[in-house]
Formats: sequence, structure tokens, C-alpha cells
Amino acid sequence: MEELRQALRVQGRVIYALILREALGKYGKSKLGYLWGLVEPIAQILILVFIFSALGRKSPTGGDLAVFFTTGIIPWMIYSNIANRLSGALGANQALMSYPHVTPLDVLLGRLLLEATTLIIVFGIIVTVLQVIGKSVPIYDFYNVLVSLFLIIFFAAGIGMINATIRIYFDSWDRLFSAVNRPLYFLSGVFFYCK
Repeated sequence: MEELRQALRVQGRVIYALILREALGKYGKSKLGYLWGLVEPIAQILILVFIFSALGRKSPTGGDLAVFFTTGIIPWMIYSNIANRLSGALGANQALMSYPHVTPLDVLLGRLLLEATTLIIVFGIIVTVLQVIGKSVPIYDFYNVLVSLFLIIFFAAGIGMINATIRIYFDSWDRLFSAVNRPLYFLSGVFFYCK
């Protein structure tokens, strides 16, 4: 039992070190780099709200457009960012896997935890700000919201791990997957669903 605890501690430290390495690589040494994780979804939401407001469209759910787009864009970003980041994880960290304690699963889990945690925190910040400024964001069943976010993360992790495996054998797979995946944002129906 002690050996299992020791092994889990070592793996925990390895994953934590990989998360720190990924955060440094993605956001840089500056704290302003982390701000981009918040600015990017807010910019997308504001642009769509501006465009749809200018066109005189309303949210199909009867609420505010900002709430409608927040609850659609952030889950999409969770899926897209996790799937894309996991896809390139093994190639980018090939040298680290020569260490005996670092496995491909550790590398994938490090990226997954960083992306998922960042985007869930961003989602929480945006929802809180919308509440504070008077936009109605009622959460009637917090448990179902968490389960939904977990399922999106789980699905994205599966797609990302499959892509990472395919990329080992077919190096151009990232470009092909991006070409197929990117139009899904526009085909989601948001642009046609608003009245």
C-alpha cells in the first residue's frame, strides 16, 4: 500500500510539473498572458452581441444575447481548445517522455487539466460579471451544469487523445482535423437560430 501511495505522489508531482510547464509555454512569464484566456472569449461574445444587436435579433430563449452567447461559446471553446491542445501534446513533449516517470498519459493529462481549469474559471468569471451587471443568468440546477461541463471535457479529451494517437502515424492530421472542425462553429445554428 505504501508503494502505491509513493507512486501516486510521484505521478502527481510529474503532472503538476507538466501543468506548470504548459502554463508557462502557453501564457508566458507575464501575468498579462493569463489575461488572454479571459479576453478571447469575452471578445467573441461581445462581437456576436454587437452584430446581432445591430441586426435587431433577439435571443431565442427570451433572455439577454450576452447570456445566450456565453452559454454557447464557452462550452464550444472548452471542446475546441481541449481537442486541439491534446492533439499536439505528444509531439511537443517528445523529449520529456524519455524520462522514466513521464508517460504519454501524464503529458495529455497535464494539458487537459490546464485547459479545462482555465476555461471553467473563465466561464465562472463571465457568468459572475453578467450577474453583477444585471444580466439574468439563473442556474436552477447547479449539479446538471457541472455534469454538462464534465461531459464536454470528457468528450473533448477523448477526441483529443484519438487525434494525438492518429497524429503519431499521420503528421498532417492536425490540419485535416482543424479544417473539418472549424466550420462546426459556424454550422452550430446560432447564426440562424436567433430571431
